Amino acid sequence: MAHQDRHAAAIERLNERAEHWLNLGEQVWHDRVGRVCVILTVAFLWLTAALVEPAFLLLLVAAVAGLWYRLRHLPVEEPVDDWF
Repeated sequence: MAHQDRHAAAIERLNERAEHWLNLGEQVWHDRVGRVCVILTVAFLWLTAALVEPAFLLLLVAAVAGLWYRLRHLPVEEPVDDWF
């Protein structure tokens, strides 16, 4: 019985983590600067790996740093005071 409880708790933690990452992905995708950083990160990662060119590695690091900075400083949406 204890094994099933541990398994259920582990599954619940995994679901919470997945939900957190999905929410974070939605927030980044709806932010224009964050979306550009994600696209550049994927593109430079692909170019670095596919062409085996270390010159793209610097651009990849810059895109990841921009994405990391943007994740730490996402703009907070203020509620709209629309009572008309």
